[in-house]
Amino acid sequence: MAAEQLQAAREALARADADAAYWMAQYRRSVEDVRAWVEAARADERESASHYRLLQQTLQDTRYGLDYSVRCASDARQELASARQFYLNLLGSKAADACDVGATDALGTEAMTSTTATATAPPSASPSALNRSPGGSTAPFRIRTNAPTPSLLMQPLLAPTNILKLGNGSIQESLPPSAGAAAAAVEAATATAPVDAVQEVPPPARQVVDARTFTVNPSQPRPATEVRRVSPLKRGAGETVYVVPPKRAKYPRAFKWDDYIMHHFPKDYTLPVCTLSTMWAYWVCGDPIAKYPPFRILIAPELEEAKTKRMLSALRFVMLEIETRVLAIGAWVNNPTPEDAAKMLEAVKDSVAVRPPAKRGELQPVEQLQWTSLCRIIRGQKKTMNEDEEELEEEEDYR
Repeated sequence: MAAEQLQAAREALARADADAAYWMAQYRRSVEDVRAWVEAARADERESASHYRLLQQTLQDTRYGLDYSVRCASDARQELASARQFYLNLLGSKAADACDVGATDALGTEAMTSTTATATAPPSASPSALNRSPGGSTAPFRIRTNAPTPSLLMQPLLAPTNILKLGNGSIQESLPPSAGAAAAAVEAATATAPVDAVQEVPPPARQVVDARTFTVNPSQPRPATEVRRVSPLKRGAGETVYVVPPKRAKYPRAFKWDDYIMHHFPKDYTLPVCTLSTMWAYWVCGDPIAKYPPFRILIAPELEEAKTKRMLSALRFVMLEIETRVLAIGAWVNNPTPEDAAKMLEAVKDSVAVRPPAKRGELQPVEQLQWTSLCRIIRGQKKTMNEDEEELEEEEDYR
């Protein structure tokens, strides 16, 4: 069982390292895209602001993925170290048990005759059963002092005080920090008379650990105002620090293609044809059910079919049109929730109101239109506006 856990921890670490390498490559690619755009774009270009926002959002989301993958790799390394330590401790405990059984069979009646002498000896002179042998020499297997067994790892740091009521009186005993010394003390106490009952005493008061010396000071009260919640990199000297759990990334899911590179979307992904309100929520928040990131970070290389790439171009045309209007009135929200996305669309839907050709008498609610229909309508309107402007220019030139 321990070997299987160790192998699983190794596989998890390998997967975490692969994800971290992928997100690092994606982050570097995003940085290069931003640098290339800054060097090539012009300040007076009409769509420069929208393109820059898209690159900035892509860089931010990629950084979230990189942070999450690095955090997962660190956790996987800790799990592997714990599994390896447990495996070594298990091997050491099995070897010690085998040595204990052999020593007990060899001693026989000799152990019964030496009970009185062991009980009268001081605790430090009483050898444990793990290092006794028939000839008085140490056993060939010994447990290292720097590798405690799992049973010792489960013991509390501050053991409670117990009162042992014996046949000839009662003695009070506190468990020492060393497991070998504790076993020797209990053996010496119970060798003269059997134990009738064990009465537990409430544990001592809660103690504070000094962060500088790592020593326990029972008389020091818990500080009320000096403890501050800071990150591990800003740990103050002489403070008891409580580390706040790190923030998790928002979009941890990724897909592996045939090129052995992790991608945000599956290889055969197709953009959905839905209402504008639903697609706007997908554009700025992502799909929480399928765990897809915001569609605004989707780029053409992430899609395989040419038809899907053309749909992405049309989707970006519509969504950037709405983004421009939202930014113009100052209603944009960074890292929006689905509720924030609905509020942003509600703020600009009147300015995007269109008249479909089939219903010229009334305005169609924008949020109920499919985004593909809205794309065709807005492109037709812009084409008509451009033609009208050209006619006005020709008339002015004629005059």
